[in-house]
Amino acid sequence: MKDHFIKNFQNKKGQEIVIKHIDYFSLFEFNEFLKKSVSKSKDFYQIKKMVINRTENDNIINIMKLIQDNQCILICSFHQNKIIGFSGVIIDNMKNNATFEIFINKQYRNTGIGKELTLSIIKYSSLIGIKKINLSVRKNNINAIKLYRKNGFKEETTSNKNNTKYQKSIVSSEILMYKRI
Repeated sequence: MKDHFIKNFQNKKGQEIVIKHIDYFSLFEFNEFLKKSVSKSKDFYQIKKMVINRTENDNIINIMKLIQDNQCILICSFHQNKIIGFSGVIIDNMKNNATFEIFINKQYRNTGIGKELTLSIIKYSSLIGIKKINLSVRKNNINAIKLYRKNGFKEETTSNKNNTKYQKSIVSSEILMYKRI
């Protein structure tokens, strides 16, 4: 069983932030966080496909099964014991590639939390043998693009006729990025 605690740090606003893996006890809170925050977004294709529009029990069971089967890694950031953001990867069947997603509540953005969540996901993906992390980001999300570039992500060229299903699902207003680890 993996250690659920990852780290404590102070963000740029001086707030004490805790980053840890999702565990059984935080699944219900995570499910509520997804419904309130993420479900309203136009992004998060993989996470929505995985858990949104299911009953609460189905969501909890599905997330727990994915974690136990090493099909995903979910890491949350907490402030005052409340989830304020998450990052995660959905791992492909071959266990070589993963699709990265991240969400942070608006009032906590640009405070260093995204960086810490991204670094944590890269670290744990590497530990379980993931070779490549893919993501999509809206072209107008300059801060996120800078964050990804600083952490070694590169733009994917999409002119190749052999694009993956993931690449074909991206709308033209987005950039595909990847990181080999």
